[in-house]
Amino acid sequence: AELEEYQIKLDTKYSMLLSQLQQNQEALTYFEIEGTALSNEILKTATSSFKNGEIDFYQYILSLEDAYNIRLNYLDNLNTYNQLVVSINYLTL
Repeated sequence: AELEEYQIKLDTKYSMLLSQLQQNQEALTYFEIEGTALSNEILKTATSSFKNGEIDFYQYILSLEDAYNIRLNYLDNLNTYNQLVVSINYLTL
């Protein structure tokens, strides 16, 4: 009975981890396709606007912060994804 209970818990946790892994994969795909392009566009526009005097230094820094926050979110999701892969591999050993 304990073995069956342990197997059910193991299967449940494995399913949960696979579900989380898929969600993170979708987030990573979004960041790789759209997030990177958006971040690059923000950087390009902010730099160009600052050089042309269209925005002040404060607005430039805020734009840089937004662009780098997108990249940081991608890296956070990548870290979470990798941790989930490790958890799944450890669980199935």
